[in-house]
Amino acid sequence: MNSNSRGEELLTLSEVAAYLKIAEKTVHRMVQKDEIPCFKVASQWRFQKEQIDQWIRGKMKGPAQSAGSRLLETTPHKVSLSQLITRDFIIMDVKNGDKKAILSQLVTPLEKAKMVDNRETYLEKLLFRENMITTGLAKGVALPHVRNPQEIQAPFPAVVLGICREGCDYAALDGQPTCLFFLIFSDSVTVHLRLTSRINRILLKEGLITSLIKASSVDEVMELLFREDEEIRKLDEERFESEGAL
Repeated sequence: MNSNSRGEELLTLSEVAAYLKIAEKTVHRMVQKDEIPCFKVASQWRFQKEQIDQWIRGKMKGPAQSAGSRLLETTPHKVSLSQLITRDFIIMDVKNGDKKAILSQLVTPLEKAKMVDNRETYLEKLLFRENMITTGLAKGVALPHVRNPQEIQAPFPAVVLGICREGCDYAALDGQPTCLFFLIFSDSVTVHLRLTSRINRILLKEGLITSLIKASSVDEVMELLFREDEEIRKLDEERFESEGAL
C-alpha cells in the first residue's frame, strides 16, 4: 500500500471491489454516480480504507442495519473485523479501577459515536452481566457484553478494544490480571456469538495477546489484529465456498 498508516491505507478500484465482494464495474458505476468516497491520483481512482469502512457502517444504519446484521449472521466471512473496530474504538490507556470504572471507559467511544442513547442504562446492563458471572476469561482477556443483546439498540455491530498495560483485577476465571477488553456491541444474539468466536480464534495466535498489550500505537494494534483476522476470514471464505460447491 502507499501509506505507513493503516488508517490512511489507499486502495485501488480493483482492491475495493475485492474488499466489498462486488464486481469492478459495479464500483466504477458507483464512482460515476458519486455513491462511494474516492478521489483521483494521476487520473486513477483511489479509495481511503478508513473512509470505505465508515461508508460501510453508514450503510448499516437505520433500515440497512438489519441487512448488515444478517450478513454477519449468515456469511460472517464477508465482514472483516476492521469494519467493526475503528481507530476511535481503540483505547490504548484504560485506567485501572473497578469494573464500573473500566466499563465506563469502554462505553465512552460508543457514546461519542452516538451509538448509545443512555450510557447509564447500558452500563447497568453490562454490570448486571458481570454480577452473574465474570466476562474476564484467561490469559489477560475479557469480553464484556450484555446478557441479552436484544435488550439494547445497536445501529450496527461494533467492538471496542481497551488496553490496560499494567493489568487490573477483573475477577478473571484464571485469577490473573486482565489487560485486554473486547466490548462486544450488538443487538443480535447470533452476531454476538459470531464475534465472540472470531475474537477468540484470533487470540489463539501464539504471542498475539502479549504483542497487543505491548503495542505502542493504535496503528500497531490495528496491524496486529487485522492481519490475523484477515487470515481467519480467508480460511472461512474458502470453507464456505467449498461447502457450497458440494
